[in-house]
Amino acid sequence: MKFFALVLGVLLARVELPAKDRMERTVTVFVEGDPSVPLQIRAAAQGIASEMFAKIGIGINWELGRPLKHREGVIALRFVEAGKAEPEALAIAYPYEGSRVHLFWERISQGRQPHELLGHVMVHEIAHILQGIVRHSDQGIMKARWDPTDKAAMREHALTFDAADIDLIKLGLDSRMTRSGSHAAGR
Repeated sequence: MKFFALVLGVLLARVELPAKDRMERTVTVFVEGDPSVPLQIRAAAQGIASEMFAKIGIGINWELGRPLKHREGVIALRFVEAGKAEPEALAIAYPYEGSRVHLFWERISQGRQPHELLGHVMVHEIAHILQGIVRHSDQGIMKARWDPTDKAAMREHALTFDAADIDLIKLGLDSRMTRSGSHAAGR
């Protein structure tokens, strides 16, 4: 039941918000579909990610597929094989490049609630891109490795950003907007 509520939340999140409730900034994130990732799991994960970013004033505009050409300010998530990545890695972001994230579905899907883990992984990696650096926190969503306590907490409530993470995300977004000459990243 909780899972279907999340999917419904994703669908309702597309409703236009009144001006006072709009996010401070909006980021466009492309998700390249993969037939091995069930649509309902991906949609629920995107809903979780949207809620987590909304709490810090950032809206996510989700698009399916790859950007047709390089677009300044957009982020591209792609499901790929883990290959030679660290054995515990669930994804990898390329923040110095500014837009690319690789998600390792075969590893993420092993958990009891893969939509929750996928949502948190998306947020963690998107935050790296927005911050523009490789940096981890001692706790919360930007922790380098989540332990069993963190994963259990994901099932109860979303992990949070610490204040330094939020500041770095907003500074990174400001920098992205300056480079692209826009008022909102990805708009």
